Amino acid sequence: MGSHSARRKDLPWAWWLKRRRRKESSLEVVGGRGITHPAPVASSPKELPGAEHYKLGFLLNNCYHSSMLISTDILIRLIIAVLAFSGFWVSKHIHTEKKKSTPLVCPMNFNCHAVVHSDYSKFFGVPLEILGMIYYTFVTLSYVGLVFLPSILPVIFSTALLALSVGAFAFSIYLILVQLFILKEGCFWCFVSAGVSTVIFILSFFLYDLAQIFTHFLA
Repeated sequence: MGSHSARRKDLPWAWWLKRRRRKESSLEVVGGRGITHPAPVASSPKELPGAEHYKLGFLLNNCYHSSMLISTDILIRLIIAVLAFSGFWVSKHIHTEKKKSTPLVCPMNFNCHAVVHSDYSKFFGVPLEILGMIYYTFVTLSYVGLVFLPSILPVIFSTALLALSVGAFAFSIYLILVQLFILKEGCFWCFVSAGVSTVIFILSFFLYDLAQIFTHFLA
C-alpha cells in the first residue's frame, strides 16, 4: 500500500518530465543549419506545469533579439544626437540668462556671471554660446539624418563631423584652462558643455573607420 501511494505521488512529476522530453524531442532542424522551432506551448497553464515560465522566457527571448536589430552604429548616433541636443540647451540657457540684468545662477558655488561676461567669452567678436548653439544644432541634425539615411552621405561629410568633434573638444580644453589659470573662476554650465563635447569626441572615434577615411583622401 505504501509503495503504491508513493508511486501515485510521483505520477505528476513523471508526467511533467514525459511531456517535457516530448517537447524537446519535437524540436526540428530547418535546412540543416541548426535553426530550431520549439513545439507549441500549451494554451492554458493547467495543461502543462511550468507553461507560464516557458511563455515568459519566450517573450524575453524575443525582446532580446528585437533589441539586437539596432546596430551599434545607430545606437552611438542616437546617443550623440541626444548629447548634442543637451549641449544646445546649455548654450541657449547661457545666452538667455546673459541677456537678463540678473547674474547667471551657477550651481556648486561657481561664478558663472564673471566667466560668461569676461574678455574670453567671445571668439572674433561672436559670443561663445552662439557658436555653441550653431555647433550643437549642426551635430544634432547631422546625426539624426545619419540614423535614417546613413548610406547616402559621402565620406567627406563623416570626415567633417569628426573634424568638428575634434575641434570642439580642443576648444573646450582651452576654455577650461582659461577658467582655471587665467580667470581663476569657474562656470558650471561651461564645464557641462565641455563634458558634452568630450563625450561626443570620444564616441565619434568609436563610430568612424579612420582607415577608410584616410584611404579615401590618400587614394
